[in-house]
Amino acid sequence: MKSNWRIALFALALWAQLVLSLVMTLWRYDLVLWNGFQVYPSGVPKEYDAFIEFAQQVTPADSNLVYLSPTGDRYTARFARLHYLLYPRELLWLGMGTRTSALSRWTPVDLSGPELERALAGRAVTAVLVDEVAEPLPLGGRRLDFDPARYILILAH
Repeated sequence: MKSNWRIALFALALWAQLVLSLVMTLWRYDLVLWNGFQVYPSGVPKEYDAFIEFAQQVTPADSNLVYLSPTGDRYTARFARLHYLLYPRELLWLGMGTRTSALSRWTPVDLSGPELERALAGRAVTAVLVDEVAEPLPLGGRRLDFDPARYILILAH
């Protein structure tokens, strides 16, 4: 059997490409060579990080939080960023609207009735992060305004 150096070189190049893609997939955030690296998903403005920093300052690291917002791709990206940057806090997403897919990350809730209180019952929720919800919440607690569209409701237990 005659060895063909071209086939061996091609196989070596494929192997190197496989190893490099595996390394870049598994350690892509560790391979960044500068400290200011941040992942910004589409639909989440960089200014949204100020709201996340506000939430980090007013909630303890061991707290259970709820993100309350309308539904849609814009809020899915915001929830993903909140979930990532507020870790180790537990974060549950309650959305206003009907569930369109079993794969949705949010739980539908209606603010007009006692459904919100039922959704929070038994979860030891300490704060609700409210994003672009105009109607008042039927919950007691201390409201900390961030801007006209967002606030954090610290629940009284």
